[in-house]
Amino acid sequence: MGKHFLHQPLFAVLLALWFSPVRSDWLPGTATFYGGADGSDTMGGACGYGNLYDQGYGVNNAALSTALFNDGASCGQCYVIICDASKTNACKPGTNWVVVSATNFCPPNWSLPGGGWCGPPRPHFDMSQPAWENIGIYSAGIIPVLYQQVKCWRSGGVRFTIGGFNYFELVLITNVAGSGSIQSMAVKGTNTDWIQMSRNWGANWQCLASLIGQGLSFTVTSTGGQTIVFQDVLLAALLALWFSPVRSDWLPATATFYGGADGSDTMGGACGYGNLYDQGYGVNNAALSTALFNDGASCGQCYVIICDASKTNACKPGTNWVVVSATNFCPPNWSLPGGGWCGPPRPHFDMSQPAWENIGIYSAGIIPVLYQQVKCWRSGGVRFTIGGFNYFELVLITNVAGSGSIQSMAVKGTNTDWIQMSRNWGANWQCLASLIGQGLSFTLTSTGGQTIVFQDVLLAALLALWFSPVRSDWLPATATFYGGADGSDTMGKLPSFCTEADRSLFRVFTWRVRVWEPLRPGLRSKQRAALSTALFNDGASCGQCYVIICDASKTTWCKPGTPIGSPSLPPTSALPTGRSPAAASAARPVPTSTCPSLLGRTSASTAPASSLSSTNKSMMHVKMLSQIYDAIYSHDHDSIPVCVTMCRVKCWRNGGVRFTIGGFNYFELVLITNVAGSGSIQSMAVKGTNTDWIQMTRNWGANWHCLASLIGQGLSFTVTSTGGQTIVFQDVMGKRFLHQLLAVLLSLWFSPVRSDWLPATATFYGGADGSDTMGGACGYGNLYDQGYGVNNAALSTALFNDGASCGQCYVIICDGSKTNACRPGTNWIVVSATNFCPPNWSLPGGGWCGPPRPHFDMSQPAWENIGIYSAGIIPVLYQQVKCWRNGGVRFTIGGFNYFELVLITNVAGSGSIQSMAVKGTNTDWIQMSRNWGANWQCLASLVGQGLSFTVTSTGGQTIVFQDVVPAWWQFGQTFT
Repeated sequence: MGKHFLHQPLFAVLLALWFSPVRSDWLPGTATFYGGADGSDTMGGACGYGNLYDQGYGVNNAALSTALFNDGASCGQCYVIICDASKTNACKPGTNWVVVSATNFCPPNWSLPGGGWCGPPRPHFDMSQPAWENIGIYSAGIIPVLYQQVKCWRSGGVRFTIGGFNYFELVLITNVAGSGSIQSMAVKGTNTDWIQMSRNWGANWQCLASLIGQGLSFTVTSTGGQTIVFQDVLLAALLALWFSPVRSDWLPATATFYGGADGSDTMGGACGYGNLYDQGYGVNNAALSTALFNDGASCGQCYVIICDASKTNACKPGTNWVVVSATNFCPPNWSLPGGGWCGPPRPHFDMSQPAWENIGIYSAGIIPVLYQQVKCWRSGGVRFTIGGFNYFELVLITNVAGSGSIQSMAVKGTNTDWIQMSRNWGANWQCLASLIGQGLSFTLTSTGGQTIVFQDVLLAALLALWFSPVRSDWLPATATFYGGADGSDTMGKLPSFCTEADRSLFRVFTWRVRVWEPLRPGLRSKQRAALSTALFNDGASCGQCYVIICDASKTTWCKPGTPIGSPSLPPTSALPTGRSPAAASAARPVPTSTCPSLLGRTSASTAPASSLSSTNKSMMHVKMLSQIYDAIYSHDHDSIPVCVTMCRVKCWRNGGVRFTIGGFNYFELVLITNVAGSGSIQSMAVKGTNTDWIQMTRNWGANWHCLASLIGQGLSFTVTSTGGQTIVFQDVMGKRFLHQLLAVLLSLWFSPVRSDWLPATATFYGGADGSDTMGGACGYGNLYDQGYGVNNAALSTALFNDGASCGQCYVIICDGSKTNACRPGTNWIVVSATNFCPPNWSLPGGGWCGPPRPHFDMSQPAWENIGIYSAGIIPVLYQQVKCWRNGGVRFTIGGFNYFELVLITNVAGSGSIQSMAVKGTNTDWIQMSRNWGANWQCLASLVGQGLSFTVTSTGGQTIVFQDVVPAWWQFGQTFT
């Protein structure tokens, strides 16, 4: 490591007083673990550190029992913990110590005697699983330990995170070295003397003073007695008026939550912002009740919300406030008295779940709050998104700072004067003018009274004509909606209303949508519709584009304003008589009747198929995404369709035609998407490297199939659109010299290990993103890092085979002959075996996973490719197939001296291992045995030797990995 003169200083630095004890005696305690195999669920915690990686604590952390936590005074302290081998056989062999940081509180469980392991006065460490596994055997669960507080080693310096609001500063102090925890703290503003702070909770310290606009200094005294003054640690400019109130009084309201644990279902919404991350609003958002939403005038406003602890016990302990942006509307539920929580005149916030959990306990569901509108802090400047079409500009304005919302707006083209715009919906503003080809300037006046002129914000070259008509005549039709407020239920599945026999269900169906689903307008990317039989044409119309106008000459139900359901309405001069954009701009409409010229009856919802004329039986009906329907139709009444006129137009797509290859051997199923122009396909053919052109037939919708064996060949396609354009996609997966690579990419997805299909059952677990499937009984840990991804499954006892099946791949098909719960369309998926589904012996025969049942407990994302979510369990057919992996086999070396534990991952082919041997530089081949899952062991001293492995897969293939591990390897390293 260097010449002799370097030894003394180098070793002095490296040893770094790892175990300079704060106290020298070893004390007895106990230890358990939590947080998952990667420790991710230990993030946050009662010390308030949040992301432990960002704050300098990492995964080696622990929650302390009452006796050790000391009401948060121990937050940040470091402890060396040793498994007490004199009292247990569950210590991990070898070096069984670890240093952990105190980051959380382990509360007593008063349902157990004495409060359980964490009840006073027991000293107990509930450690992160990765830290615990350094000292204890996983299966033990709890072990006796000896512990000692030691000095902490941190890098990067002490960090101060400023929270709170006006007259209340809340400072989180993290990354403290030495004793690690804080005994006392004071703050000094530029214009104040030193102000003593008090502990709020955990590592958060507070003072009640108005320090906004002042630079801050801190005096910190650690529990080890060291005092440090951090002079001018925070400049006045950085405080940035986080909570300068728009109004200073606190008002009462209530709050609930929606949108899922990650807030993903709050995207979109009635303000029209779409992806809230892209537009600068993030996950701390809320839908406002009628009283607060103010017909969209409140979109973008910011509110600080505090749980009202004087009225509930459901407030989250500690600092229970959060700042949210208004991004959506919470509609009244008129099936409840007064419209429910969101009915007027109640002030109510339906917050994103992540925002709500900052102030309330999850199980409460609803809490009383106090709120105050505050100024918004945004970065990146105001953004203008231009929608609409010729003679109609629709401008979405986002990322507005200050008051956050817009009071008035005007636009000026290069060749025009200023034109006043009006609010269309949410944060979308409209004007009826032809501005295409002109540069645009905007004048904005915020609800806070600030006016800003954005000069030449959009150049003329950036505007474009979205739609050229395929046919110029306007045709009459009717329109309804489906799919829920966010349109999520329009994915994949077709609605039933598009058949004549189901028209009688319309009244009930729309009532359900009206009552249970928020009516929130959406984005252009969600503008889609289901077509009636007359329009759908057995799938030949899939992908076609239509501009739809509410027919104000036949109904007064059109939404006031521009009555469109597509960004492609032609100029006013091209509209059918009586259907100009101004035609539906009257006051709130009153329902009359349905379209007599179409239906010949007063209500389409009650017309039986047998009573319809031949004209009516071929009625053109469009079942639209609810957000788009909401753009053209007033939702005062829900019982019958609204009259519309429609015109088919050319489609505008980005990114080129896409081919998705499905099926299996001797059956290719090709989904063709993103087709521009006419949008739909009339005919299609495929050519393999070794075949002539083969005509394909429509299987269903936009899926085309052929019965041929094309696996291992490069593919070309000929596509003829319904508009008559024919394009040949030659070597669509690459140029001719890449055919060999293309053959590899097709990769024998379904080359069967065994050719028969076997019956089984399937359930799902792991959450909507599959994150809780990480880890598992195969020992793979992070399935993304190890090459397995989210398409994985836990196998029942009969399939798991004591871990011998780890890594195997299975193609699973929902058995449509035994259930109606299969997902429509191609309902197969390939999964990797990564976990064990244990029997539940409280159920007869051990439940679904008890022997000898073959059962797959799949990740939820994988399961939803084949089954309907609400079913929960489905019958399936399965077949083991060869696995396709990238990056080569990986060897992760664990264990300690005289014990090597090797995790082998990312195995292609059969995917699983039958036998394995290791050879050191100085040894012969040593046969290894399976320890658990995909972990193989040998009892030998191989430290300091290069390693080679011989691996035999369960498919019978034997490969020698010669010198794959160099002699300098260390435990914990991975080689490939």
